Amino acid sequence: MIKTNWMALCAICLLISGAGMGSLFLSISPTAQASDISENLEEVFEENSATLSVTGSSTIQAEPDQVGIQVEMTAKHLQATSAKDEVSSIINQVLDAVRALGISDDEMATLSYTIQPEYEWIDDSRVFTGYRVTCLMKITVKEIGTAGVIIDSIVDHGGFVTSIDFELSADQQDELKLLALEEAAHDAKLKADVVASALGHSIGDVISITIDHDYQPLNIWRSTYSLDYGGQKNVPTEILPGDASVSASVSIVFEVL
Repeated sequence: MIKTNWMALCAICLLISGAGMGSLFLSISPTAQASDISENLEEVFEENSATLSVTGSSTIQAEPDQVGIQVEMTAKHLQATSAKDEVSSIINQVLDAVRALGISDDEMATLSYTIQPEYEWIDDSRVFTGYRVTCLMKITVKEIGTAGVIIDSIVDHGGFVTSIDFELSADQQDELKLLALEEAAHDAKLKADVVASALGHSIGDVISITIDHDYQPLNIWRSTYSLDYGGQKNVPTEILPGDASVSASVSIVFEVL
């Protein structure tokens, strides 16, 4: 009676993940015996450690501790100097108004200032219509409860609110970023332990680590901000904050034992 070993009758290609060397193919001859195959596999695994790549993630929601208000002040005139002077007047009025409400100069910043010619097509001709001067500023409000009053004051003095961001301060961002990275690292190790254990192995040393993190304030975009209350006056704007988020991911390559 002839005993047939199917492993010795086939040409088997094994794809083994090697640390730092990409992929390795091991071809086994159809005439090879099972004992020879086993010895060859052991030699390959000794020379090329198997690895496991996992990615852990974490997202932390947090209540904002400040509001970022972007303010646009713009004017258009035939003369650039006239447009510039009008914008300067609006800027001064807005800044004086928010200072009176407790905003300090280090909580205000100019983001951009532009002077651009504008044209219109009239009877198939490109006609110059004037110069537009635009100043974009950011005002940071540390007391969220006062944001509505400040927005109203900005608009009352000639500014347009183009966006409102519920933000985390730099200190809070740094604190939550570290916490998110720690949670993501624990998540990655847990996944690696579960997968390796399910396959009858355990994880060994860390081969490499890659980290990433992101911060997303809660943003409310508006093209313009209008206080048209249908004839009513002195109606305050109420600002209700939502949550901002800090997220992190940690990708780890473990040795498999």
